[in-house]
Amino acid sequence: MMEKEIREPFPRIATLDGFRALAILAVVAYHYTIRWSAPADVPPHIRGPSPFVGFLPFEYGWMGVELFFVISGFVILMTLKRSRGPLEFAWRRFARLWPTLIVAAALTALAVDFLGPPDWRVSLIDYAASLIVANPRLLAFVGVYAHWVDGAYWSLWVELRFYVLVAALYFLAGRQFLRAWLGCQLVTAIMWLAIPGITSVVTFPAFIPYLTVGICVFELWSGTKERKLATGGMLFAVGLILFDAALARGLFQAASAPVSIAANLLIFALFWLFLVDHPILKPFAWKPVVLLGQASYSLYLIHENVGIALFRHLSGIPYLLALPLVVGTCVAASLGTLYFVEIPSKKWLTQNVSGKPLSMLREAPEGL
Repeated sequence: MMEKEIREPFPRIATLDGFRALAILAVVAYHYTIRWSAPADVPPHIRGPSPFVGFLPFEYGWMGVELFFVISGFVILMTLKRSRGPLEFAWRRFARLWPTLIVAAALTALAVDFLGPPDWRVSLIDYAASLIVANPRLLAFVGVYAHWVDGAYWSLWVELRFYVLVAALYFLAGRQFLRAWLGCQLVTAIMWLAIPGITSVVTFPAFIPYLTVGICVFELWSGTKERKLATGGMLFAVGLILFDAALARGLFQAASAPVSIAANLLIFALFWLFLVDHPILKPFAWKPVVLLGQASYSLYLIHENVGIALFRHLSGIPYLLALPLVVGTCVAASLGTLYFVEIPSKKWLTQNVSGKPLSMLREAPEGL
């Protein structure tokens, strides 16, 4: 009964793009004001002291990645419901992610090679490994030593494993997908409590709950008949995350438990407000915010190493002047990448396979 409905294009959801904008701004703020400046970075890659040390919204800006994972759980299930099979889903992911990754990695390599820092220079092996999203730690086991072109690429490795797992469960379990996914979530949670080291190698237990929240939010938003199951699964995943935060476990080992709990509750509150269509979220649908959210994948790939290289090149001017210049430059580069690489390459690749153009701006939003 639902098969015809789920094949239809979902509307692009402006509020989710607004959430993406919030997520990327948090990550950018963290990298530019905390992660690569003193005292967190020794010796600091950003010359000159940051006045934002101790400012909690920036100190915990790294949790923007966790917000991205919730969004990813939502939109990847949306994409799966529009895909006729695993090959179409895989091609959609390739068309969405890899052309932009190829260009952004090349831009990053050039920026670092010309502007520094010297310890981040990119080799051909680094570039190739990053394009296939191969974890450098795993490559080391076979004698290949590389590092990510940009440190932010680590989350792509999480995303890639998520795509494989969620697609396998979706196409194998069919209408029982939600039960299958929540069963996987339960087993993973139990194993991580018992043997955390082994579980972390096999899967990505610290991040699965965020993806589960996104999956369950999509099920509730799309009017599933499994509302009770989706609600229970979402609450279970939220409980797992808050448990880790309260015990300073996993992602939160070096974090303050009260602040970690508060930051996570803020993320969950955003999606609850989204489900009830609360008017307080209207600013997230403001066109400039939506546009930044649409460019968030490009900005995520570009901002860190390119931004730090620019900071070093601007070391002769005050930090508070350099900061908006670097942010503005990276945002402009990401918008250029969005319009001249991301959108046309995705449209061309999907059109040449299916014969039907799939405009990113008119159809379902894809995950990071």
